[in-house]
Amino acid sequence: SFAEDASDNTVRGGLAHELSHIISYQKMNNSELALFGFKYVFNKKFRKQVEIETTKEAIKRGFTKELLEGAEALFNSPVVSEAYKQNLREFYLTLEEFEEVFK
Repeated sequence: SFAEDASDNTVRGGLAHELSHIISYQKMNNSELALFGFKYVFNKKFRKQVEIETTKEAIKRGFTKELLEGAEALFNSPVVSEAYKQNLREFYLTLEEFEEVFK
C-alpha cells in the first residue's frame, strides 16, 4: 500500500501539513471552529483555500522538500486511485502549483 511504501520525507510532509491544520484550529474558539467545519464541508472554494494556506504554512516551517516529495509520490503512485488523485487536484496544490509557490 502507499502508506507502507511511503518514504520518511513523504510521511514528514504529510504530518507537517496536518500539524499546520492544528495550528490554525488552535486560534479558533468553539463557534469559529464549528463555522469553519461547516464551510470546509460545504464550500469547495473555501476548502481549497484552506488546504493551500495549510500547505503554505508547512512550507514556511521548512517542509518544502518533504511536501513536494509527498505530492510527487501521490500523483505518480500506481496504487493511489484516480478518484483520490482527482480529489488532490481539486483541493490541494498540484505539482504545477507547487512550482508557482516557489517563484
